[in-house]
Amino acid sequence: MDASIAVFMPARNEHETIGENLRFLKEMLRRGKINHVALVIDGSVDGTREIIFRELGLNSEEIKKLTGKNRGTILHNGFVIINHAQPEGKGRSFMEAMFTLKGRTNHFKDPKSAVVNIDADALYLKEEHITRLVEEMRRKEVPMLLGDHQERNRNDPARYAGNGPGSTGYRAIAGRALEPLFKMDEKWAHTLPPQFGMDYALNLLIYPKSIDVPLLVPRSGIELGHLPSGRHLSDSEQVMQRHEARNRFEGDLRLVHENAAFRERNAQRQGKIRHKKVR
Repeated sequence: MDASIAVFMPARNEHETIGENLRFLKEMLRRGKINHVALVIDGSVDGTREIIFRELGLNSEEIKKLTGKNRGTILHNGFVIINHAQPEGKGRSFMEAMFTLKGRTNHFKDPKSAVVNIDADALYLKEEHITRLVEEMRRKEVPMLLGDHQERNRNDPARYAGNGPGSTGYRAIAGRALEPLFKMDEKWAHTLPPQFGMDYALNLLIYPKSIDVPLLVPRSGIELGHLPSGRHLSDSEQVMQRHEARNRFEGDLRLVHENAAFRERNAQRQGKIRHKKVR
């Protein structure tokens, strides 16, 4: 491996897949194919946390350090493990993981460093899903490359449906592309959300012209399967998050009321708001 690769994996209620994915990442670390795994346990309540503790072989002191307060962090055999007692969202998880990697490891000291974002519900992870994506990003000399995230059924790996342009969490990011984040650039600090909409926000921040031309963000044909969506957020809620990320990027506070109206229309479509009959 000619440069440092870190995997960012946020995990919230992913008990179905987290065990096998951790075993895969441990093997990648052992073989020197990756250097670090930034694993964020984001308020899981389905046993995900316990599976992680068991698979990584954490001792009682490490578990206590992670769970003794609202937010805990430890380094363990190549893993940077962050535990949130309550869900804080992918955006905050990403920012915290990147700053922890920078402050407590030598990852970003490598000018060719890269981060690969893989969601914890990934299915059938292979080495190429990480190494080939980074190699292609470097070959194309781009700061970020999106992979092809495909919804699949665990019992039938046939393709379900791909995500829309730019909505995928499966991506490789060059370490140099995150320098504005570490400098707390106002645009980055404002656009990256504390909770959700992070993937689209990164598209806007790294490829600003993609706000008008979504297909401008470079994409790879490397496919990674994941469980069918809808377990956390509906499609319309994800559309709303992308809408809000764009508003934050543009810094147009006049759009706040438009967001409120969008939320109400979205709630109506989902039957969450029922208007009273006019007498």
